[in-house]
Amino acid sequence: MTPTIDFAAYLDSLANFGIEPSLAGVEALCQALGGPQQGLRAIQITGTNGKTSTARMTADILAAHGLTTGVYTSPHLESYTERILINGQPIGDEDFEALGRDVRTAVPAAERTLDPSGARRITQFEVLTAAALKAFADAGVDAAIVEVGMGGR
Repeated sequence: MTPTIDFAAYLDSLANFGIEPSLAGVEALCQALGGPQQGLRAIQITGTNGKTSTARMTADILAAHGLTTGVYTSPHLESYTERILINGQPIGDEDFEALGRDVRTAVPAAERTLDPSGARRITQFEVLTAAALKAFADAGVDAAIVEVGMGGR
């Protein structure tokens, strides 16, 4: 059995790095993870209110047509795992920890890419976004429905 890294505690520790409204961090992290976003068919949901409801309804419509879906929303109510859904179900704890190992291993390379001096740190939202994209790629979803963050593109 692989020891747990307690991905949730790691994510909590990243809250200190604030918000970075650009794609640079998530792009660097995805590159360090091997590009899990490449080849994903995605629907991006943006706006002020109703994103989670819209994302879940979109996933339900696609599922009714036989497609497998991944949904990434924010924030969570009780657990980080509820932000990443595969076919309507929150990602399991073991899969969440496995994602955490992969993403956490990639963070130093991503941070070096962003800023060799180490001043720019990967944020919690960037880590969660990259983790969700990797989860969707690993699961082979037909469609990823993704809430975008501030300045999302």
